Amino acid sequence: MGAKTPARGLRTCPRSCTQHRTKSGRLAERNTFDGTRCRNCGFALDRDDTDVKFERASDL
Repeated sequence: MGAKTPARGLRTCPRSCTQHRTKSGRLAERNTFDGTRCRNCGFALDRDDTDVKFERASDL
């Protein structure tokens, strides 16, 4: 049985805009996507975003 994604709550953005390296060198990503819109880059599933602004996770 696989892990289920909660219906509500945040998960990782499909664009990986919040990906960063931890102190041990591993990749990690902050959860900013609620299923329709990313809180970091503004990516939305319901429309085509061509003017998306990317920010580093360390700048948040």
